[in-house]
Amino acid sequence: MDVHKGLLTCSVVCSWWLICNAALQLLRSVDWVHRDISTGNVLCFGGMGKLADLEYAKHMDSNATHEDRTGTLEFMASEVEAQQYLFQPRGGKPRREGRKCPFRFNPLHDMESLWWIATWTLYYHVDQGGSRPSSEQITQFHELFPG
Repeated sequence: MDVHKGLLTCSVVCSWWLICNAALQLLRSVDWVHRDISTGNVLCFGGMGKLADLEYAKHMDSNATHEDRTGTLEFMASEVEAQQYLFQPRGGKPRREGRKCPFRFNPLHDMESLWWIATWTLYYHVDQGGSRPSSEQITQFHELFPG
């Protein structure tokens, strides 16, 4: 592993991302979604990766709902936060006014959470011992992650 004195290196972060992606592909292959991808729910130790906290995972065809919105806000997909579809497929018919599709979590939402984690890591971590984030890095971090 490329962890030097407790520091994350690019190869560790990339390995972690690939492990998470593989785990999400496995879930997708059996028509399940995780729904709570965050830095605390994907674990990597000794080159092994584990996807944790499956309490909100569910089958994609399930109509079961939870009282609370699931996910960590900093890593939540845009549509999940809005609880509605924000994007339309290319060539798709425009939605009729007054008609609303019921919102369902899908595998792309899990993947967007991975993207937000990668972005968070880019702005949050410094890869040199004893270094501090630059003022510009801190400003951009707070702009992207206001919570």
